[in-house]
Amino acid sequence: MEQVTLRAEPRQAGKGPARRARNEGYLPAVVYGRSAEARPVRLSARDVERLLGQPGGRNAVIRLEVDGDAGNPRTVMIKEVQVDPVRRRPLHLDLYQISLKEKVTARVRLHFVGEEAVTKAGGIIQHQARDVEVQCLPTEIPDAIDVDVAGLSVGEHLTMGELKVPEGVTVLNDPDEVVVAVLAPRMIEEEPAEAEAEAAEGEAAGAGEAEVDQE
Repeated sequence: MEQVTLRAEPRQAGKGPARRARNEGYLPAVVYGRSAEARPVRLSARDVERLLGQPGGRNAVIRLEVDGDAGNPRTVMIKEVQVDPVRRRPLHLDLYQISLKEKVTARVRLHFVGEEAVTKAGGIIQHQARDVEVQCLPTEIPDAIDVDVAGLSVGEHLTMGELKVPEGVTVLNDPDEVVVAVLAPRMIEEEPAEAEAEAAEGEAAGAGEAEVDQE
């Protein structure tokens, strides 16, 4: 994802200033890094929501321009997002200052393709993972990683070590961890069918005993 530019304003620390920022349409945040002191700021809530709504927006490399720091923008990434549990809207951001020359870790969404071919062949797709942890330079973080399952047959699976990732990107997950598997329908239905058969046998046995008692 290309760098995006966001503007920010300094703010006072504390719950009161953070609450006022939200009431005025801003999102409170704090900027920090290994060589930078933590600094409270506020950003346009609309701009942040628009960014988070884009593919890969959670891993965007941000050129942060803070009022009062003319000519000295900061390169940051979103470290953490606090979300309102009811409205599902961001409440606070942690922005971590980075170097474009140093690798970072990020979680990237997995995009599954070819599922229709597996379904038509009678297989049932079972997803074991929806994202993957990677390490690479900030500007090389992919928006998503495609996982082609069209060639999988019933009984087969695909692991983290088999993912095809762009050059320069390293998967940090256990290479033997299963990403997706293809099951046969009977593997899903077998247990309920067995339970129904056992229940039917039990009912038949019970009916037989009742007839004997009546005699």
